[in-house]
Amino acid sequence: MVYRLGSYLFFLYAAAAFAVCQRNFFVYISEMPRYSLVITAVFFIISIIMILIGLCRPNLFYALAVIPAVTGVYFFYLAPLKMAYYVFFGIMLLFLYGGFIYDSMKTAEAPPAGRGSVYKWVFSGLLISSAGMAAAILYVNYADPEILWFFPFRIDGYKGNMNWYDGINYEVFREFSGLLITILYLGAVIFFARLVASGKVRGVAAIIAGLVAAAFLGKIAFSLMTTMGIGHMEAKIKGPLMSTYYYWAARSPDIGEFIANYASKYQSYHNAAHLKGHPPMQVVFYWLIITHVSKSPLAASLIYGFITALGVIPFFFLTRHLTGSLKAGFFAALLYALTPNSLIMSVAGTEGMITFLTVLFLAMAVIGASKNSVWLLLFAGLCFGLNTYFHFGIWPLLMFVFLMIMKWEVFASGTGRVSELLKWAGKVFVVLAGVAAAHLIIWMAFKGTFDYVESFNKAKELSVGFMLTRPYEIWSWANFFHWAQYITPPVLALFVFRFFRIPRITPEAARFAIMALAMVFVQFTASLGRAETHRMYMYLIAFVVPVAAMALLRPAENNEGYSLGKEAVSVAAMTAAYSVLLQVFVADLL
Repeated sequence: MVYRLGSYLFFLYAAAAFAVCQRNFFVYISEMPRYSLVITAVFFIISIIMILIGLCRPNLFYALAVIPAVTGVYFFYLAPLKMAYYVFFGIMLLFLYGGFIYDSMKTAEAPPAGRGSVYKWVFSGLLISSAGMAAAILYVNYADPEILWFFPFRIDGYKGNMNWYDGINYEVFREFSGLLITILYLGAVIFFARLVASGKVRGVAAIIAGLVAAAFLGKIAFSLMTTMGIGHMEAKIKGPLMSTYYYWAARSPDIGEFIANYASKYQSYHNAAHLKGHPPMQVVFYWLIITHVSKSPLAASLIYGFITALGVIPFFFLTRHLTGSLKAGFFAALLYALTPNSLIMSVAGTEGMITFLTVLFLAMAVIGASKNSVWLLLFAGLCFGLNTYFHFGIWPLLMFVFLMIMKWEVFASGTGRVSELLKWAGKVFVVLAGVAAAHLIIWMAFKGTFDYVESFNKAKELSVGFMLTRPYEIWSWANFFHWAQYITPPVLALFVFRFFRIPRITPEAARFAIMALAMVFVQFTASLGRAETHRMYMYLIAFVVPVAAMALLRPAENNEGYSLGKEAVSVAAMTAAYSVLLQVFVADLL
C-alpha cells in the first residue's frame, strides 16, 4: 500500500508538471515571451521523469519529500536571501530519512540492472545533453547576450570576458599538435584503466600514483590545446580580474595589512571581482607560494595544479569505503580526474582548492564516523573549517553530511535508538570542534585582525546581491548546461541511473546516495547561484562522483557482493572525450 500510494503521488506530480508545460506553451503562443518555450520543455521533461520514478514504485515517504522540496524552491525564488527557507529542505530530508527506514524494514528494492543497461543510460544522457547544448547554441546565436557571456564558443571566434579584462586569447581552435599530445595522454590513461579493470594492477600505491599522475599531467596536456599553449596556465593565474587572488597576493608584501583591511578596503574594491564574494584564504595561499617557493606565476599554477590533483586520493578512499570495491574507488577517482573540473578548471583561481578540501572533508567524515575514529572526525572538521576561509557558501554542506554519518537503519529495529543518537551527537560534536579549532587557529595566525562575519556580510552585499540581478528565468533551466559542462553528461547520467537501479550495496552507501541527491537538488534549485553555477558544481562533484561509481557495479556471478562492469572504461573514455570537446569548442572561463 505504501509503495502504491507513492507511485500514485508521483503520477500526480507528472500531471501537474504537464499542466504547467501546457500553460507555458499557450503563454508563448499568445504573448511570445522569450523563455516560455524553454520552460515548456523543462516541465515536459519533469513530467516524464515523474512517470519513470512512479514506475519504479518508490515508497510514500520519498513521494512526500517532493512537496517541501518544491515549496522551498518556490520561496527561495521569491526571496533568495531568506535563509530561513532552508527549513523546507530540512523537512524534505526528514521524509527521505523516513523512506530509507521504511525500506530498511521491508527490504524492498528494485531489481538491479542487467548487462548493457549502463550503456543505455549513459548514451541517453549524452543525447539529452547534446540536444540541450544545441538549444544553448541557438540562444547564443539568436537570443540572449546573458548566455553568450557565460557560454562563449571558440568556434565563433568569441573570446569571452577573460580576453577583455585579463588578456587571455581564445581564437578559433587550431592547436592540432596540442590535440595530438592530449590524445596520446588520454590513450595512456585509458590503457592504465584497462590494466586496473582487468586486475593486472591492483596495488593501492600503484593505483594512487597512476591517478595523481593522470590528474596532474592532464592539466598540462589540456593547456597545450589552448591558443597560448602552456602560457595559458600562467596567464590564467595572474589575471587581475577573473582569477584575481594571485594578482592581489603579488601586490601585497604586507599580508598582515591586507588581512586587517580585507573587508573594509580590498573586498570593496570595485574591480576586485571575485575578491568581493570570498574570504581571503586564497590570497594567503598564493602569497605563501610567492614568498616561500617562487615568484613565477607558472610555478604557482603548477603547484596549484598538483595540490588539486591530489583530490583523486580522497575520492579513491571514500568510494572504496562506501562500496567495498577497490576498482570502484579507482574509477570514481579517474572519472573526477577526466572531467573539466580537474583538467581545465583546476590550474588557477580558488574553486579547485575548495573541491579538494570538500572531498577530503567528506572522506574523513564518512570513514571516521564508520570507524568511530575521533582523530579522523577532528581532521574532517579542521578541513571544513579551513575550507570556510576559501568559500562562504559551503556551510549548508554540514547538514547533509551529518545526516550521512547517522546509522539510519538502527531506527528500523526496536532497540539501540537512543544509543545511536548519543553516538551520532558525539561524532557531530567532534567535527564541529574541528571546525571551531580551525577558526581559532586562523584567528590567532591573523592576530585577531580579520572579522569573518564582517567579510561574510560584505560578500552578501557586494557579490550575492549582484548575482541576484541576473534573470532567474534563464538560470532555472540553464543551470543544467553548466552542470553538463563541468561534471559532464556521462557522469551525470550515471548519477541519475543509480537512483533508478537502486542497488543496496551497503546501508552506508545508500545513505550517502540519498543525501547526495538531496544536496545536489538543493544547490541546483536554490536561486542564489545565477550564471556562476559552475563554481558550485565543482565542489558538488565530491557528492556526485562516488554515487556515479556505484552505478558501475553489478551483482557478481556468484550473487555474493558486486563486481565492476566492463563498461567502466568506456564511461571514462566518454568523460574524457567530452572534456576534449569542451576545450576545443568553448572558451574556458574561470
